[in-house]
Amino acid sequence: MVLDLIQYIYKHRNAKDTLEGITQWWISSEPRFKWRKEEVQATIDFLVSKGWLVARHNHVHPQKIYA
Repeated sequence: MVLDLIQYIYKHRNAKDTLEGITQWWISSEPRFKWRKEEVQATIDFLVSKGWLVARHNHVHPQKIYA
């Protein structure tokens, strides 16, 4: 899943989304794979820890936005 997210980010450099959006749009291109939100969040947390994704809080939207 790490590779899938990195490839998506590379192809869509201005992409920004929530955990739900990432689960639905960034990695759902393979219908045979159904990732649990916990798995996706763990991968996002890993990418944030490496500096490959940034987590932002938005005053309008209560969820974190990842870019």
